Amino acid sequence: MDYVVSDDGGCTWSEPKIAHFRKRIRNGQMASLNGYHFMHGRGVHYGKQEEKGNLVLYSSRDGLAWDDGVYLKVCVAGAGEYSNSIVVNSPKLDDRRRLLIQGSHTYEQSTTNVFHWSLDVTKHAQ
Repeated sequence: MDYVVSDDGGCTWSEPKIAHFRKRIRNGQMASLNGYHFMHGRGVHYGKQEEKGNLVLYSSRDGLAWDDGVYLKVCVAGAGEYSNSIVVNSPKLDDRRRLLIQGSHTYEQSTTNVFHWSLDVTKHAQ
């Protein structure tokens, strides 16, 4: 995935660079929480049926180098796996925040429903 970086609030931008994602990704969505960056989206199918339509999640400490990723859900039928996310307050009254990921779940002849994942990230000392 191509990316650029701005160190001055968007006034100027670096030359384009490439971030590598082991499981490939399409329609990527990025969010930051407690010093971590998360990217999720649909897996890409380039001749590997096992990658078609899966929902994949990556994490990074700097937003440039990403881990190997994990599949949150494996597609079982039809097309889909659209996703979005938002950082929300924890339901507990401890001021912690969490990443809520919502993704489509396609089943039986492309009928679709929704899955949710809640990621609670504790900030670690550097």
